[in-house]
Amino acid sequence: MSQAVKLTASRGRVEERCLLLSQAGLVAPIFEDSNMYEITCEGQGYLDGEVDVENRPKPSPQPLRN
Repeated sequence: MSQAVKLTASRGRVEERCLLLSQAGLVAPIFEDSNMYEITCEGQGYLDGEVDVENRPKPSPQPLRN
């Protein structure tokens, strides 16, 4: 993703953000233990302005750190 759209973020940073978005239910791995993600229905609803994530539980970066 970071290469495909010329992001200034590193691959590790993109992976970290995808994990957080996955915790929030906005994206999901394409298959178990995959580092490839797809947007969920709720994620698309958020992008379309139909889902308010303000009152949803916030993902925690703590499980991402070793």
